[in-house]
Amino acid sequence: MQQVKSYLDEIFRELPNSRRAKELKSDMLADMEERYQELIEHGKDSVKVEKQLIDEIGTADEIRENINLNSGKSKLIFIAVQLLIFITAFMYKRHVELNHREFISSFNAYPIMAAKFVATPLMFFIGMIIGLQVLNYLNKPREIFVKQKWLRVAFLIASFVLIVMWGSFAISSLGIYRTFSMQFVNFMIANVNVVAGAAGVLFYLGVKK
Repeated sequence: MQQVKSYLDEIFRELPNSRRAKELKSDMLADMEERYQELIEHGKDSVKVEKQLIDEIGTADEIRENINLNSGKSKLIFIAVQLLIFITAFMYKRHVELNHREFISSFNAYPIMAAKFVATPLMFFIGMIIGLQVLNYLNKPREIFVKQKWLRVAFLIASFVLIVMWGSFAISSLGIYRTFSMQFVNFMIANVNVVAGAAGVLFYLGVKK
């Protein structure tokens, strides 16, 4: 493992000397040691194992790109935007609930539909993303993420499909256009929050590196 440790030291000398970088280096070293023992137990040559592990580590630029070491402020802004969207959706939903009778008496169903099929599912979508971020923070250094790039892409595509389903249904519920079958409409009425929540989980797993 000495070559792997030396390579990691060399790589991280090129990266910012931040707490996040130190945590990552420690995590990577622990993972590499575990992988090393597994491969050796399977009868592989130690020299070849070290070369394989070094190839898996990648370059400093690749690590910097994957973990976004320089984007601490950007992450905080991103989380703040998520919270703002969640709070806005919650406040709109609450406003509609408090004025529900007035909307009904005035035959104005748009706010009710928007609260039920846009604001509430949006809370589920954003809430799942925020929840996973909190869970990852609490579980450090063992964060939840998908290592395989192809699987992250698959999750991201699946999330976009669910978002399109939800968005199309939401637009349809507002009476802008109605081209969907009753089976699809009934399914979405019963499961729109589940669809939005699942889209949030898949989106997070698709973008988290």
